[in-house]
Amino acid sequence: AASGVAPVDSDPSGLPLLIGVGADAADANFQFIVRDSAAAFKVDTGIPKTAPAGTEMYEVEILAPAGVSTVALSLTRLSDGTVFSNEISGTALLPPDTAFFNPYAWISVGGVSSTIGLALAGMSIESNI
Repeated sequence: AASGVAPVDSDPSGLPLLIGVGADAADANFQFIVRDSAAAFKVDTGIPKTAPAGTEMYEVEILAPAGVSTVALSLTRLSDGTVFSNEISGTALLPPDTAFFNPYAWISVGGVSSTIGLALAGMSIESNI
């Protein structure tokens, strides 16, 4: 997401200029989310977000070539190889290809008294610019 704001307990689909994977409080499954500055578009991956904390690993791949109005995403649950892949193109909800994007990860349980964790096992960023 193109945001320098610290995360708060809010739904990820509310973040401006977003391309990624997340789940709003009301979602049973992870969603492929794209959002411009005004509205979000979500695609249900069919992969439940209900795994106990620390027991599941996922691989996320996002391809968003410069100057092209297409974004491709792949989400893989590594424990059993379940894969979701989708491509969104031509939608007005995609952020402008001139926007700066950076990796952004957070997790929340909607309160301050619960234990929660997030681990990133690796990250790779490639550019064709």
